[in-house]
Amino acid sequence: MVFRFWKTLFIFIILFSCYNCFMDNQNITNNSTALGSRKIALCSIMAALGTVIMLTGGLIPIFTYCSPLIAALLLIPVCEEAGKAYSWMVWLVTAVLSLLTGIDKEASFFYLFLGFYPIIKPALDRIPVRLLRFAAKCFLFTACVCAMYGIICFIFKIDDIINSFTASRWLNIGILAAIVLCMLIYDKALYSLTAYYHVKLKPKLSRSIKRDTKKSQKRR
Repeated sequence: MVFRFWKTLFIFIILFSCYNCFMDNQNITNNSTALGSRKIALCSIMAALGTVIMLTGGLIPIFTYCSPLIAALLLIPVCEEAGKAYSWMVWLVTAVLSLLTGIDKEASFFYLFLGFYPIIKPALDRIPVRLLRFAAKCFLFTACVCAMYGIICFIFKIDDIINSFTASRWLNIGILAAIVLCMLIYDKALYSLTAYYHVKLKPKLSRSIKRDTKKSQKRR
């Protein structure tokens, strides 16, 4: 059910934002300038949408962990269409804006420490040994979560988050293991969504862009 919700939201956001991004730049005549402008427009829209999604973390309690993962999905089209450099910029801008304007700071930190995962996932997937690949992902998730809560507790000392920890050490470890397990499930979801973007969304988007570009050229 959750995966279906992510998939529906992902499809809607990608189609709407990418279509408007490319259509707003269809009157640019120079190809290289048009390509650069489209990348910047795409990144701006995705960063804005990601920030809006992150703001929902403070409105709905369960979205503390859902909103960062959903916002991170927006990095998939940016990485595919604009490249990793632009993806890192979108991640950084979204993280900073959510930290400055977001109500739920835990959700903002969660995005800061794990929202970049769609960018580095292809590099981890290239590890040839399956067991080593799995271990690398588990280590990354565990290290990021531990670093996140370590900074929250010992540097920023956010009382609301600190008070959410239980007195039982083993229960806290169990919560950490649950988060890592959720990230592993998220990893599988990213694989399916990226494939869906390549097979279904990208061809439709390309046809729409070409059709509207031809109409624009005829009007001239």
